Amino acid sequence: MTPHTSAYEQWVMAVRAWREDPRHDMSHLPTLVVDSLPPAAFERLLVHIKDAQQHVMDRWVDTFARDWGAARDEQGRVRALLDTRRVLARRLQLAAHPGLPEVVRTELGNGVARDTRQLQQELEDAVTKQQRGARFDRVQIERALNLLRTNRLTAILEPGFSLQALFDGRVDAAPQPAATSPLPVPEDHVPAPPVRRHRAIIFDNQA
Repeated sequence: MTPHTSAYEQWVMAVRAWREDPRHDMSHLPTLVVDSLPPAAFERLLVHIKDAQQHVMDRWVDTFARDWGAARDEQGRVRALLDTRRVLARRLQLAAHPGLPEVVRTELGNGVARDTRQLQQELEDAVTKQQRGARFDRVQIERALNLLRTNRLTAILEPGFSLQALFDGRVDAAPQPAATSPLPVPEDHVPAPPVRRHRAIIFDNQA
């Protein structure tokens, strides 16, 4: 980055790097206020940020489907949920960046909150939805719902939740009851990325 790189260019380059790796350090970026950039430039920056978010969520679809489908026990599925939490938390971290104007932070933060709640609801719906020909024991369905809720994605939205602790691996999975039989895995779609819904994938029917 040269001394003549504008604030806008610094932000765009950083967002592009975040797009490929949401762990990218954004702390060095200049502070933007409402009149730091022309309105059109702010709009373009928002497009870059939302495109980066979409790219990350598209990648999450494939990763979550792989990890959830490969899990052979509750611990494996909990790990898939915690990894999803981290993806959403990185979006929340970017949305709350102190270098962005408050109005932008509010818009981005509301979007992450909405998407996180929607993903949590759709994962629960995928467990409870009646499948043609499926005969899942009610106890097993309740176990699956308990797993989703005790390791809920929406925990990152709760007051006092430490994103940094999550990133550092200091947030552990909630204790799970001893398994007596396999969890049901519904043959239903994993939620597509809610930023721009256009993809769907299938739960692997393995327990």
